[in-house]
Amino acid sequence: RPREIFVTAAETENDNSQQEQWPSQFQLQIIRRGGILGEVQAWLSQLQPEQLSRCMLMPDRLPDADLSRQNQTTFEWLARQLLEEGIVAIAPWGLNTEPLHPGGILLYPTRTTRALLVGIVFLNTHFPEFI
Repeated sequence: RPREIFVTAAETENDNSQQEQWPSQFQLQIIRRGGILGEVQAWLSQLQPEQLSRCMLMPDRLPDADLSRQNQTTFEWLARQLLEEGIVAIAPWGLNTEPLHPGGILLYPTRTTRALLVGIVFLNTHFPEFI
């Protein structure tokens, strides 16, 4: 069943992701193909860091403490699932429709914490073909 997770994005590398142009909501698509996380990591290792805009996504703190804890738990569940299954997720710019233009965010987990996901921003370009 669909779950809503509120997140905050923080710039970490190459400040050209133009967050002000991002939609306010994304619909995640989990890519469940075995080995895809390894493929993404291999692809990333072949690129120069300045070729990508990266951001870190973290669960948002909500005004209601119970909802905030639930949001954190859901976010960490997603991060753990991605890592344990070796999979990734994409958030295309379009929501329930064809995207207005190519791109979106490719999300993958870190090995060190479930409180963050790394996002590679494809502002006006397509996701890599292997995705």
